Amino acid sequence: MPKKYKVVVSTRADRSLVKHAKFVGCDSPVAAHKLVMDYYRLLRSIGANPFQFPMANNDADLAMCPNIYRRCLLGKYHKILFRVDGQEVFIAIVLDSRSENQDLTLD
Repeated sequence: MPKKYKVVVSTRADRSLVKHAKFVGCDSPVAAHKLVMDYYRLLRSIGANPFQFPMANNDADLAMCPNIYRRCLLGKYHKILFRVDGQEVFIAIVLDSRSENQDLTLD
């Protein structure tokens, strides 16, 4: 049986997903629903094998912590940042890839 990882979603990640879904939902409730469903599908995929996703070292804002966070693309415009610690995967935040002025203080 393949190894499974426990996925822990931070409060910040939950809040950021809700914020992005509300924004998308202003134009298209269907697109907002798809964003949320894709998010949960990706959480299962991350839990099955987090190492299939690349390191987030190319993200200029994460240069201060190289080789810690991984990224997973969520649709066209969003990404999930997470780190692996033993058998746990910690989902840190959901970001809008189009915005550069986001606070990336990842605790």
